Formats: sequence, structure tokens, C-alpha cells
Amino acid sequence: MDTLEQTNLTIENYKNAISTLDKQIETYDFLILGKNNPYYFAGEMHNKCLDYLIKKVKTFNIKQFIYSAAEFYVSNDNGFIKKLDESFIEKMYIQSESLLLEMKNTNVVKIELLNDLKINPIIKAELIWILDTILNFNVTKDSFIDKIEHLNEWEYRITNSKYEQNIVVPLLISSAVARHSLYYWYNDFELSTYTNIARKKNCLKATFTVAADVIGAAGGAVAGFTVGGPVGAVVGGVVTGGAMSGAANLIFR
Repeated sequence: MDTLEQTNLTIENYKNAISTLDKQIETYDFLILGKNNPYYFAGEMHNKCLDYLIKKVKTFNIKQFIYSAAEFYVSNDNGFIKKLDESFIEKMYIQSESLLLEMKNTNVVKIELLNDLKINPIIKAELIWILDTILNFNVTKDSFIDKIEHLNEWEYRITNSKYEQNIVVPLLISSAVARHSLYYWYNDFELSTYTNIARKKNCLKATFTVAADVIGAAGGAVAGFTVGGPVGAVVGGVVTGGAMSGAANLIFR
């Protein structure tokens, strides 16, 4: 087979794979299936936070992303949390700044960024699977539905594990954010409307943005748990994940 025929076959395979992926995402309600995760609501709030940030913050200002995300959380928590401690917000800002600046300088998101987080080694080890799945998803070889089924199984295993709550809670918040972020950025980048070349490029941008989101949510949830238990973990996960995702969107878009 000559090079031109090989190229045509590759393009045809890619077109078929993209068509399959679109149908799977449109017909397979992976958000509803995620409701077995007791922290599913953190993912829902995270996406609302993203809507708020994208409308409000137009420049790559990390501190503005963090403080705006914190502002959103307090305003939309039905009065449960009246105010976030300034030192807690500053802690999330410092953590996010170093990660985002590294992403901006390298123009890529790597699993190794987890090493920059001061989190339990068990959390890092468990998160590697989620990040590896996101960053190395091959649209022509991998089944989206299979990956989501594996995420469902992963959440079930973590929920029923013997891990301490300071490990379980940040992990489940991270997976809830991963699920909702994937849904959010797939729709925001309007991936199904692009030509093949543009589609491939925007898939990569969406992938990096979702991965940044998960890393931020994990770091924020761990930091939040240390000061406020599960409630603090949700706040930290939503605020830091949302801020990281919003800022990463500006980097990679």
C-alpha cells in the first residue's frame, strides 16, 4: 500500500473514531452514573464555578481566579459558609500559582506535576490512573464508555476501601471534578463541530485543561481537609479546581 493510501486510511479511521466518540458522549450519561460518588455534588458546583470564572476573569491572573472562585463558593453555598479564611485562600493561591506557571512555561500538563503537590503518596498513586486515562486517551483505539466504566469501578473501590477519610474524600472529590470537567470542556470546545485537524488540536487542549483541573482539585481538597474536614475538602476542591481549570483554559486555548 502506498503512502497516499495509508494516509487516506488513517484519516478514514480517525473520522470513524471521532463519530463513535461523539455518539458515546451524547448517548451515554456518564454524569448520572457518577451519582454513586457521595461527592458528586462537588463536580456540579465546580462546573457552575467555571461558568462564573469564564465570564468574570478574562486575563491570566492566577490570584484573581482563586479569589473569584472563593467569592463564587461563598455566594452559592446557601449560607452554609459565610466566609473563607484569608490564609486558606492564600494557601490555595500559592499552590495554584506554581503549578500553573509550570504549565504555562512548558505548554503541557504532565502526570509528574503531582509531585509538586504536598499530598499523601497514596492519593498520588491513586490519581495517576485518572490522569493517565485523561492524558493518554487514544480516540482511535480506546473506548470512551470503557474508560468511564473503569472510573465508576474506581470510585466504588475507593468508597469501599479501608483508606482513612483524609484520603478517600479528596480522591472522590477529584474524580467528581474529573467527570464534570470532561463533560464541561468537551462541550465548551465544541469538539464535534471541528474539522479533523482542528478537532485533534482542540482535543489536546481540552485534555490538558481537564488534567489541570483534576490536579488542582486534588491539591485543594487535601489542603481543605486539613482545616475543615470533608466540608473544607469540598471547598478547596471546587475553588482550586475551578481556578486551575479556568486559568489553564487561557493557557491552552
